[in-house]
Order: sequence, then structure tokens, then C-alpha cells
Amino acid sequence: MRTVQYSVAVAVAFASVMSVSAPAVADDDYNFEHYASYEKGCKSIIFEDRRRKCSDLSDEKERYCIKERLKCELSVQKKTIEEYKEAQEKLKTINDSDRSSMESKIARLRKELDERKDLAKAAIPRAESCTKARDAVQEMFEKTIPLVKTAGDNALRRRQALLDKLKDAEAKRDAAKKAREAKPDDSSARSDHEKAIEEVRSVEKELESFNQRNGKDIARQVERLERHYVQGKADHAQSIADDNKHHENCKEIVNLSY
Repeated sequence: MRTVQYSVAVAVAFASVMSVSAPAVADDDYNFEHYASYEKGCKSIIFEDRRRKCSDLSDEKERYCIKERLKCELSVQKKTIEEYKEAQEKLKTINDSDRSSMESKIARLRKELDERKDLAKAAIPRAESCTKARDAVQEMFEKTIPLVKTAGDNALRRRQALLDKLKDAEAKRDAAKKAREAKPDDSSARSDHEKAIEEVRSVEKELESFNQRNGKDIARQVERLERHYVQGKADHAQSIADDNKHHENCKEIVNLSY
């Protein structure tokens, strides 16, 4: 029953990851520099829904890979099996006066072997859940990379649109200034110039607000985020290898005969 519970729990968590695996990237504001400052982990994900889901998956990983991880001491089990078999052989030729002591030792070793084997059986579903949880976290980061790039491209496009708008407003202001200078007493030319100046100020405020919400160096911050996600996966590789080794040790303990 416990094996089923662990498998179902992780399957549900993994399925929920898939539900947010490829959302459309809207033209929203993202403070790229803020999230890049976290360097690694779920906090560096710029999308709120994926950041929240990543945190949930990391909790699952923490649960199965650390908090509920059970020992599978393969080398200890093998050494105990050798000692157990040696004791059984000695029992065949031992003096009657020492038989009771040896039988007690054999019973103690057998108990240790059985307990370690039972522990390994219980550890296997946890180890499998750990592997699935780690894979789910890694998939989250892998699928976030192209989405961040798209969000960055969108932000750069929107900024360029504002820069083009500012350039156009500045050109109109300069033209209005020349027209006013040509006709200093013309109230219409003066009004057009004042309106053109206000338009430039308005667009400048738009651009300043955009930069405050998204950061100025978007391209560099997006590259930093991509490196964070790639490096995070690389850093995780050793943990995955260790977990896989632990899983194999558990299975081998269960399969050892004594």
C-alpha cells in the first residue's frame, strides 16, 4: 500500500508540472534583473505560476530525497551476510558449551539482516519517488528556458517600439520648434510646439516606467537566467547519480540471499 501511495503522489505532482509546461508568453512585465539576482533555484523563475509550481515540486523532492529517505547500507549488509554464514559454519563443529552463545549470535545477525532487508524494501518506493521528483524539477527548468527567451524578446520588442515612438516624438518636437522659430508670433505654431514637447515628456515617462518594471539590460539578464537554469541542471546531475546509486543499493539488498 505504501508503494502505491508514493507512486500516486509523485505521479500527481508530475502531472501538474505538465499542465504548466508550455504556457503562452504574454506581453507582461518581468523584472528580469530581480529574478536573475537569485542565481539559482525556483525563486529565479520569472513566471509566477511556474515559480509556484516549481516550489511545490521542490518540496516533493525535499520530502522523498531527504526527509523520508531511508538507509540502504549495501556494504554493511554484505559484511553481515559473510559473518552470518561463517557463524553458521562454526555452529556445525562448535563445542556444546559454546553452542548457545553461537546460536544467539546467529539469531542476532539474522535479525539485523532481516531488518535491513525490510528497510530496503520500504526505501525502494521512496527512492523511485525521489527520482521522479528530481526529474520533474529538472523538466520544469528545461521548459522554462525557451519561455524566458520569448519573454525577453517580447520585452525588447516593446522597448524598441517605445524608442521608435520617442524618436518620432522628438522629430515632431524639433519640427515644431523650427516652425515656431519661423513664426514667433503665431499662436498656433507655439501651441503645436508646446504639445510636441509634452508628447516627448510623456513618451520618456513611458520608457522610464517600462525600464523600472523590466530592467534596462534585458538581454544580459535573460542570458543570466538561462545560465542559471542550465547550471542548476548540471549541479543536480551528481545528486541524481547519488540517488540512482542509492536506489540500486536498496534493490540489491532486497535480492541478496542469506
